[in-house]
Amino acid sequence: HERTEPRAHRTTEGKDSYMTRNVFVIGMNDLNAERLTRLRGVEDVVFHPLLTPEAVSETQEFDIPAMLAEAEATLDAFDGSIDAIVGYIDFPVSTMLPLLCRKYGTRNASLEALLKCEHKFWSRKVMAEVVPDHVPTFTAFDPFDDGALSKVGEAGLRFPFFVKPIKSSGSRLGFRIDSPEDFEYAVGKLRAEIGQISEPFNHVLDRADMPADIRAIDGRYCMAERVIGGRQCTLEGYVHDGEVVPYAVVDSIRYPQVLSFFYY
Repeated sequence: HERTEPRAHRTTEGKDSYMTRNVFVIGMNDLNAERLTRLRGVEDVVFHPLLTPEAVSETQEFDIPAMLAEAEATLDAFDGSIDAIVGYIDFPVSTMLPLLCRKYGTRNASLEALLKCEHKFWSRKVMAEVVPDHVPTFTAFDPFDDGALSKVGEAGLRFPFFVKPIKSSGSRLGFRIDSPEDFEYAVGKLRAEIGQISEPFNHVLDRADMPADIRAIDGRYCMAERVIGGRQCTLEGYVHDGEVVPYAVVDSIRYPQVLSFFYY
């Protein structure tokens, strides 16, 4: 997000004073509302909640059109400047932000830039172009295709490998596959549950400008990719006006003996 100096105006005494800036935070809860007030340089900032935590993070039902409509109604009714719209939660918040920021003219990454991170197949395609020696073998497959396992094999993948939805959150519907029986079990779970994410994610994809080969891989698809080793770390940073600024490498710790993320 853009970092700007507070906007100043002249008072009748000839001294500079600062106008209040209004920052809307999607899904803001009490804990983070208090944290935000302790940031440096927020003396002239008022943080406003936009959508409730219950609507965006404490549910598995994501009605993106309804949430966007509710957020837009709140913003349209606000009597003041809308200086930023932000969030700190993954799907669906992260995918709604570019749409809201584009409509209300606030700084944010484009929808396409966001999707290059969140659409797992598109993300791997970009990685393969930039750092091809550090990307595992991967392919996309349709879990509703009875011949999916054969097509995964034709892409050069052998047991063991991982499968996961093109878009997921919270490590949901991710499986390690060591046998055809594992794949059959995973496909059964994916067919039953992938719609909870694929349908809202496809609503976002429909509003993006994507290459034809990426558009063909919608939210109902899955990824298969080779198992990799090593320490799992998260690179923290930001990009502003094309400048990449990393500021931390954080260990991502998993639960013992399982694949799910535990803590940083």
